[in-house]
Amino acid sequence: MIERIVQQGRFSAAVYHDFAPFSFVDAHGNRVGFDIDLMRECARRWVGDANAVTFVPVEADRRISTLLEGKADIIAAALTKTPSRQQEIAFSHTYFEDGQRLLVPEPAEVSDVCDLQGKKIALTSGSTAVVNVQAQLDRCGVAAVLVSVDTHAHGVEAVLTGAADAFSTDGLALEQ
Repeated sequence: MIERIVQQGRFSAAVYHDFAPFSFVDAHGNRVGFDIDLMRECARRWVGDANAVTFVPVEADRRISTLLEGKADIIAAALTKTPSRQQEIAFSHTYFEDGQRLLVPEPAEVSDVCDLQGKKIALTSGSTAVVNVQAQLDRCGVAAVLVSVDTHAHGVEAVLTGAADAFSTDGLALEQ
């Protein structure tokens, strides 16, 4: 793939539409973030021009399909390597690790998913958070309602408005 990128002199990268600090639009209308910087550095190293990359903003559930449909050459969007995903696409070496955390309203006394019996947990569709939370609920014998949201912003909004009791996603994203 890199040989093709070098020959073409540019490439496209599927990046999150809005997932600070990885990929988001700043106050000046520029797409910025860790994944953006990483792809610009790849472009600089592969073709000698940091601007030889076109960013294709996607939501979590469109990352792999965007690549498979040929709408992007590479994915740089916090994609966890799983056995099922490895059957669909090739992965690079892991370049970033983060843990999954919960966002809950401030007065809530919740230390982990096992404290959410009968509660609503917002999860970004297409993310590994769905599988991880369900597995943890099963391990502790807790039943909760899993609420699918399209974006991380919608997950935070669900907690703030009371539509969900918690939101689970990457820890660094919740620190933003």
